[in-house]
Amino acid sequence: MRRLQIVTFSLLLAAAYANSTTLYQVTLLADEGKISVDACLSADATKLVVGNKRASRYVATSVESNLVQTRSSLHIVNKTNPCFNYTVDLHKARKDRFAYQVGKSWLVNNHSWLWLPDTNQPVHANFRDENGNPVKLSAPWRIKNGGYHLNETPIHWTSRIAFGDIEIVPTNVGESVLNVALLNIQQAQKRRELVNWVGSAGRAVASVYGRYPLTDVQVLVVPIGKRKEAVPWAEVQRNGHPAVHFFIDPNRPIEQFHADWTATHELSHLLHPRIEYQDRWLSEGLASYYQYIVQARAGMLTNQQAWKKFTAGLERGRKKADRPLRSAKQTRHAYWGGAAIYFLADIELRKSSTGQSLNEVLDKFAALHLPSNKLWSAEQYMQTLDEISQTKIFTTLLAKEATGSTFPIRRADEPAFSPSQNTITADILGGN
Repeated sequence: MRRLQIVTFSLLLAAAYANSTTLYQVTLLADEGKISVDACLSADATKLVVGNKRASRYVATSVESNLVQTRSSLHIVNKTNPCFNYTVDLHKARKDRFAYQVGKSWLVNNHSWLWLPDTNQPVHANFRDENGNPVKLSAPWRIKNGGYHLNETPIHWTSRIAFGDIEIVPTNVGESVLNVALLNIQQAQKRRELVNWVGSAGRAVASVYGRYPLTDVQVLVVPIGKRKEAVPWAEVQRNGHPAVHFFIDPNRPIEQFHADWTATHELSHLLHPRIEYQDRWLSEGLASYYQYIVQARAGMLTNQQAWKKFTAGLERGRKKADRPLRSAKQTRHAYWGGAAIYFLADIELRKSSTGQSLNEVLDKFAALHLPSNKLWSAEQYMQTLDEISQTKIFTTLLAKEATGSTFPIRRADEPAFSPSQNTITADILGGN
């Protein structure tokens, strides 16, 4: 069966080769813990590269594969024949934490197995099991013609796929869809509760400007055993389309998930593009700014509760502010100093002659620039927000507050921003 599958696919690959498109037939061998790739390169490519050099430890080729391996690339041996095959051992990748086996499901960092041609030509992939049948797969890439486009973002950007014993539940957030993939969650009631938790957080974030910023999002929910909190770890990865990954203690009651801020924080990251790491105070600041505000707008917190949590965050940031925000080393300083910048921007926008809000500016930014396949600097991002808002608010805050020696909101100034004293802050928390 597999040999017939490869021969049939080779005919398709030959046609694709003539059209300068690389096609991959990816076979997911969950029981064996392997991924096998059969493909043909487009006309102008001669080698394959991968986003992390450690991947060379996991790949295996044979004499018949038409590939020769070096430390950082795979080269075509017979250049008159662009077709090749290689297999990746996920058990080896697991030792480096590039792959995780969760019961009968696999969570795999795509840098462990996905070797791509060293060109900008399109790469299209189909995924099957060992018998040639479709598989349950959670992936972050754009779907087209029954497969996936793999190389639309820089190769070093990270992402994961999940397959095996998984359940994928499309969850509507307005006109957007969060494709929630649950790995090895055995209880049906718990699966329903977790999907509802993700959906509730997504709808809360959608209150920023009435819709979720992206139309189609991969969300992974991965159980990691007993922990001290419901969601001890979560992150956003951006290869392909931005995706959100939650690592959870599945034994915690669902009330602890809804009470946690992690989901609204991580899902808020999709309001902005990928920003350079040295300016992470901008990306983490935006997520920190909205994490409690959107909970208040969704009725998950009262305005008073949200303000109390927000100002407690500002105080934690102030205590760690030992240098200008743009060179922040402490996590709390970066997160909450960035949140303070966005809060000040929101206040100034609402006071300006344009009468805009941060919500509206981010809405326009999303319409123009999201999803984004480039890396943004602080200067580029803040300048663009100024252009959209037709103000100088963002670049002024960048120059003045982000490079100054003090935390952007001084403790003595904070009471004046209280929603009981400031109608603008009350409007922000109320969703106006």
